[in-house]
Amino acid sequence: MATFQENSFSSSKTFRNIKIDKDKVSKPREIALKNLHRTRKFQNRNCLQRRAQRQFHARLQQSQEMVTNDRKNEILKFAKSLIIVLGCWLIVLYAKFNSFARETSNEIAYETAYDNQRVQENKFLSLAKPLPDPLPDGFSHDYNDNKLKPEESNAEKPTISLNKKYDIYTGSRDERVCSKKIEQTNKRIPVKEGKLPKYVIMGADKCGTSALGKFLENHPDVMYIGETYFFTRGWSEGTDWLKKKAAGVFEDQHVLEKSPTYYRDPEAAKRMLQTNPEIKVALVVCQNVKRLVSRYLHLFRTGETEAKKNRVAGILGDTTSSFMRQASEDISKFDEYLEHLFPNWKDPATFDHVINALMERFEKETIPFKRGYMNNVPNTPASSMIVDGIWPVFLKFWQRELGKDRIIAIDGSMLNVDPAGQLERIQDFFGLSKELTYKSFIFHQNRGILCLQGSNSLPCCPGIDKGRSLGIEFDQDYKKKICQFYKPFDEYMLKMMNLDWPSWHDSCE
Repeated sequence: MATFQENSFSSSKTFRNIKIDKDKVSKPREIALKNLHRTRKFQNRNCLQRRAQRQFHARLQQSQEMVTNDRKNEILKFAKSLIIVLGCWLIVLYAKFNSFARETSNEIAYETAYDNQRVQENKFLSLAKPLPDPLPDGFSHDYNDNKLKPEESNAEKPTISLNKKYDIYTGSRDERVCSKKIEQTNKRIPVKEGKLPKYVIMGADKCGTSALGKFLENHPDVMYIGETYFFTRGWSEGTDWLKKKAAGVFEDQHVLEKSPTYYRDPEAAKRMLQTNPEIKVALVVCQNVKRLVSRYLHLFRTGETEAKKNRVAGILGDTTSSFMRQASEDISKFDEYLEHLFPNWKDPATFDHVINALMERFEKETIPFKRGYMNNVPNTPASSMIVDGIWPVFLKFWQRELGKDRIIAIDGSMLNVDPAGQLERIQDFFGLSKELTYKSFIFHQNRGILCLQGSNSLPCCPGIDKGRSLGIEFDQDYKKKICQFYKPFDEYMLKMMNLDWPSWHDSCE
């Protein structure tokens, strides 16, 4: 019994002493698990790759469709822009063709500037220059003292006395667009944001402000931006708006702006100084008889509707003669009004007081300088046009506001006869080099006016809507009455501005 137990004990002890290799038992299982994990990982990777490929192809297709649509839209936009540009060009060409056709078909109206009455036939045309060889059409060799006498013809010739420094053009063509002939060769840097004006042209309507602006536009140191009316009705737009008008101006250029009505607005002077303390102003003045008639013709002939023309005709008359009669009657009433305000107002001893009193009324915008009313003085329809020509009141006010060295008076009447002489004065005043000289102009004999000399030495003349009062015969009684009213004002202006304009002294003769 004891032996059996010992054997049993020894056998169990032997069993417990058996060592099992766990690594050999678990290794196949681990291998199987690893293989299973690797298989699943590979499957997941393939699934992700296929999904990524599908997404990539979908996005690629979507982007291709977007590019195609964008190209279609760009092509459509380009086509629309091209159609608009071509349409605009067709409109411009059509307008130019019509304009050329009208001018060609009505040569007499073109030459006589809206059928204004010219001087009678057989009057002398003083050229003050040796006769060209051969002689111009319509002239004979019968001349004395360098004066040509027109032959008998139906076409009337204008009368003008020329400075001998001007060249003469005897043809019938002219340039329709004035291109700048004077250019500087050195490299110039543009200013993208633009500049504020340094020079301003103002003056009464139809006195030559547009002509002066166009002349100065041909100066290489000037950028002319035309009429903006910024310092009156455009003030609320701000200076950035005004600068954009001169975008691209060169650094060494100066901006020139022109708006005729500035001189009639007291606020314009203050706004100019506020915008540019170094600003300089040119006031274009002209003799009042021609100014009144030209203004009347402008109102009557540029009426947008027949109703407006009829209104102008009903107020101011339907002919030049009737307007002159109306203007002379209104001037008589205006004279009585001034006599009521300032007894014996034409007396030279007290005339300075009259000018100062009128200047105070202008500054306060009271009668007769109230804006927006044709009947400034009761029962005088032309009173607003009358006060526009009282030059010393406006000049004295602007001298006080800007300073005497910042305003100059230019004779608009001389821009038709001797533009180079006036441009010499204004180039000196503005501090510009004297680029515009007598060689810059040429006399268009067929039209009877001085024009800029364009390309190919052809004259570049203003449109036929300019110079309406040239050649008009004035009723001497009405003319004398109007001249005598303005004479004290004109003489005061000449003395105040130290001007020697002989034609103004004998304008009433």
